[in-house]
Amino acid sequence: MALISWNNDYSVGVKTFDDQHKKVFSLINSLYEQIQKNEDKKNLKKNLDELLSYGNLHLKAEEDAFARYDFPGKDAHTETHQLYRDKVKSFVDRQDQTFLSYEIMDFLEDWWLHHITGADKGYAEFFREKGLK
Repeated sequence: MALISWNNDYSVGVKTFDDQHKKVFSLINSLYEQIQKNEDKKNLKKNLDELLSYGNLHLKAEEDAFARYDFPGKDAHTETHQLYRDKVKSFVDRQDQTFLSYEIMDFLEDWWLHHITGADKGYAEFFREKGLK
């Protein structure tokens, strides 16, 4: 069973970003399923690394678009990305079972859902006006 499911309420109107958000959801769901099945810690770590790497790729893509189009909210939005990176790093730095538990899943689910429906929705109209679709 999926932890989070994509629906059009999450769309920010920029296909590239929506596709990346969908991929993040998929990676979160995959990791969640592995945790439920008590997968080997090495496999969980590999999939967590993939999720974090892809998440960072997406965040950087947004930040690059902010710079390219001079998005007025870029500093505040980029700061939320850094807070995310810092929090995830704190989970990984613990190097114990906790970072591969439901605690990190709760954080990932909550952060991505709120970030997309809040901060990311804040750039939707700006990018539409710039012709990004």
